[in-house]
Amino acid sequence: MNGKPDQKCVIILAEGLPPGFAANASAVLAITIGMKNPEIVAEDLQDGSGIFHAGLVNIPVPLLQASPTDLKNLRDLAGENKEVLVIDFSEPARKARTFEAYRELLALTSNEDLSYVGIALLGPKKLISSMTSSFRLFA
Repeated sequence: MNGKPDQKCVIILAEGLPPGFAANASAVLAITIGMKNPEIVAEDLQDGSGIFHAGLVNIPVPLLQASPTDLKNLRDLAGENKEVLVIDFSEPARKARTFEAYRELLALTSNEDLSYVGIALLGPKKLISSMTSSFRLFA
Protein backbone atom coordinates (compact mmCIF):
# COMPACT_ATOMS: atom_id res chain seq x y z
CA MET A 1 0.00 0.00 0.00
CA ASN A 2 1.19 3.51 -0.67
CA GLY A 3 0.20 7.14 -0.76
CA LYS A 4 -1.22 6.93 -4.28
CA PRO A 5 -4.47 8.79 -5.03
CA ASP A 6 -6.38 5.49 -5.12
CA GLN A 7 -5.60 4.90 -1.41
CA LYS A 8 -7.57 6.18 1.54
CA CYS A 9 -6.78 6.33 5.23
CA VAL A 10 -9.50 6.83 7.83
CA ILE A 11 -9.36 6.98 11.62
CA ILE A 12 -12.60 6.07 13.41
CA LEU A 13 -12.95 6.76 17.12
CA ALA A 14 -15.58 5.60 19.59
CA GLU A 15 -18.37 8.13 20.08
CA GLY A 16 -18.24 10.13 23.27
CA LEU A 17 -14.52 9.89 23.95
CA PRO A 18 -13.23 12.70 26.14
CA PRO A 19 -10.94 15.07 24.19
CA GLY A 20 -7.74 13.80 25.81
CA PHE A 21 -8.51 10.15 25.03
CA ALA A 22 -9.55 11.06 21.48
CA ALA A 23 -6.34 13.01 20.86
CA ASN A 24 -4.20 10.22 22.29
CA ALA A 25 -5.95 7.45 20.36
CA SER A 26 -5.77 9.28 17.04
CA ALA A 27 -2.09 10.12 17.60
CA VAL A 28 -1.20 6.51 18.40
CA LEU A 29 -3.13 5.22 15.38
CA ALA A 30 -1.59 7.83 13.05
CA ILE A 31 1.95 7.10 14.22
CA THR A 32 1.46 3.39 13.64
CA ILE A 33 -0.10 3.88 10.18
CA GLY A 34 2.85 6.11 9.19
CA MET A 35 5.39 3.65 10.54
CA LYS A 36 3.84 0.73 8.68
CA ASN A 37 3.44 2.78 5.48
CA PRO A 38 6.18 5.42 5.35
CA GLU A 39 5.38 6.12 1.69
CA ILE A 40 2.22 8.00 2.75
CA VAL A 41 4.44 10.63 4.39
CA ALA A 42 5.58 13.18 1.82
CA GLU A 43 9.06 14.63 1.49
CA ASP A 44 10.25 17.52 3.63
CA LEU A 45 9.44 20.93 2.18
CA GLN A 46 11.29 24.22 2.23
CA ASP A 47 9.52 27.51 2.97
CA GLY A 48 10.25 30.86 1.33
CA SER A 49 12.95 31.57 3.91
CA GLY A 50 14.83 28.35 3.22
CA ILE A 51 13.72 26.60 6.42
CA PHE A 52 12.75 22.95 6.06
CA HIS A 53 9.51 21.52 7.43
CA ALA A 54 8.87 17.82 7.93
CA GLY A 55 6.74 16.21 5.25
CA LEU A 56 3.15 15.51 6.19
CA VAL A 57 0.87 12.69 5.14
CA ASN A 58 0.14 12.95 1.42
CA ILE A 59 -3.39 11.53 1.49
CA PRO A 60 -6.41 12.85 3.42
CA VAL A 61 -7.08 11.27 6.82
CA PRO A 62 -10.65 12.00 7.92
CA LEU A 63 -11.44 11.49 11.59
CA LEU A 64 -14.82 9.80 12.04
CA GLN A 65 -16.86 8.45 14.94
CA ALA A 66 -18.84 5.28 15.47
CA SER A 67 -20.69 3.53 18.25
CA PRO A 68 -18.66 0.90 20.12
CA THR A 69 -20.72 -1.84 18.44
CA ASP A 70 -20.20 -0.38 14.96
CA LEU A 71 -16.50 0.07 15.69
CA LYS A 72 -16.13 -3.60 16.66
CA ASN A 73 -18.13 -4.75 13.62
CA LEU A 74 -16.02 -2.56 11.32
CA ARG A 75 -12.81 -3.89 12.89
CA ASP A 76 -13.94 -7.47 12.29
CA LEU A 77 -15.10 -6.76 8.72
CA ALA A 78 -11.98 -4.84 7.73
CA GLY A 79 -9.73 -7.44 9.34
CA GLU A 80 -11.09 -10.07 6.97
CA ASN A 81 -10.00 -8.11 3.89
CA LYS A 82 -6.39 -8.60 2.82
CA GLU A 83 -6.41 -5.28 0.90
CA VAL A 84 -6.98 -3.28 4.09
CA LEU A 85 -4.42 -2.47 6.73
CA VAL A 86 -6.19 -2.34 10.10
CA ILE A 87 -4.63 -0.76 13.16
CA ASP A 88 -6.69 -0.96 16.32
CA PHE A 89 -6.52 0.81 19.66
CA SER A 90 -8.34 -1.40 22.14
CA GLU A 91 -9.43 -0.88 25.73
CA PRO A 92 -6.49 -2.99 26.99
CA ALA A 93 -4.14 -0.59 25.14
CA ARG A 94 -5.91 2.44 26.63
CA LYS A 95 -5.77 1.06 30.17
CA ALA A 96 -2.14 -0.07 30.05
CA ARG A 97 0.57 2.33 31.17
CA THR A 98 3.39 0.40 29.48
CA PHE A 99 3.69 -1.75 26.39
CA GLU A 100 4.43 -4.77 28.59
CA ALA A 101 1.21 -4.17 30.55
CA TYR A 102 -0.68 -3.91 27.24
CA ARG A 103 0.86 -7.18 26.08
CA GLU A 104 -0.29 -8.90 29.28
CA LEU A 105 -3.81 -7.41 29.23
CA LEU A 106 -4.30 -8.26 25.56
CA ALA A 107 -3.16 -11.85 26.09
CA LEU A 108 -5.85 -12.23 28.78
CA THR A 109 -8.66 -10.82 26.60
CA SER A 110 -10.45 -12.91 23.97
CA ASN A 111 -11.25 -11.31 20.64
CA GLU A 112 -14.98 -11.52 21.42
CA ASP A 113 -14.42 -9.48 24.59
CA LEU A 114 -12.30 -6.75 22.98
CA SER A 115 -13.77 -3.30 22.65
CA TYR A 116 -12.11 -0.52 20.72
CA VAL A 117 -11.32 3.11 21.41
CA GLY A 118 -10.47 3.57 17.74
CA ILE A 119 -9.26 1.97 14.55
CA ALA A 120 -7.38 3.19 11.51
CA LEU A 121 -7.90 1.76 8.05
CA LEU A 122 -5.73 2.15 4.97
CA GLY A 123 -6.59 0.59 1.64
CA PRO A 124 -8.25 1.11 -1.74
CA LYS A 125 -10.27 4.33 -1.72
CA LYS A 126 -13.53 2.77 -2.94
CA LEU A 127 -13.34 -0.08 -0.46
CA ILE A 128 -12.52 2.14 2.54
CA SER A 129 -15.24 4.62 1.52
CA SER A 130 -17.82 1.84 1.27
CA MET A 131 -16.88 0.56 4.73
CA THR A 132 -16.99 3.98 6.41
CA SER A 133 -19.54 6.09 4.50
CA SER A 134 -22.22 5.72 7.18
CA PHE A 135 -20.05 7.24 9.93
CA ARG A 136 -20.10 10.93 10.89
CA LEU A 137 -17.13 13.22 11.30
CA PHE A 138 -15.74 13.15 14.82
CA ALA A 139 -16.98 16.06 16.89
